[in-house]
Amino acid sequence: ARLPMSQHIQRLDASVFHFRNHLFVLSNCVAISIVIHVWTFVSVYFLGEALNIHISLANYFIFLPVIFTSGAFVPSIAGLGVLEGLFQHFFSLPGVGATPSGAVALCVLYRIVQLIAALPGVLPTYREFSTHGVKVLSARGADEDSQVELRAASSDAATAR
Repeated sequence: ARLPMSQHIQRLDASVFHFRNHLFVLSNCVAISIVIHVWTFVSVYFLGEALNIHISLANYFIFLPVIFTSGAFVPSIAGLGVLEGLFQHFFSLPGVGATPSGAVALCVLYRIVQLIAALPGVLPTYREFSTHGVKVLSARGADEDSQVELRAASSDAATAR
């Protein structure tokens, strides 16, 4: 009998087989991942300092992996509500030093910084969408009759003038 979702396991196996001789590429990916995570934890630490939440950097390195992993596993939209509750729980533990409201404020500020950092990525997407349109395929298939072309509202408004 076949396992459920066996095609995903086969794809993972094929990827492992393909990259087994590319240790340099894999080690670079792991190194970049570690750098990005350390950068994120230090950034949240400085956000906490900006909010006058004085917690040791070691606590951030202990709590944030647990918080972010738990937020990723719980079925919610981008961990909404889950991260805030976990920030409040962990950072307001006795002996850590943050108030519950300060911990939630830290999480909200972290989300705002994430949003601001992601905004520049919207520009190329918007330009592509507004100038060329997007082909959307229906569930019937990729034949020409089933294609629908969408255009951004601003390009339609500009052509209507």
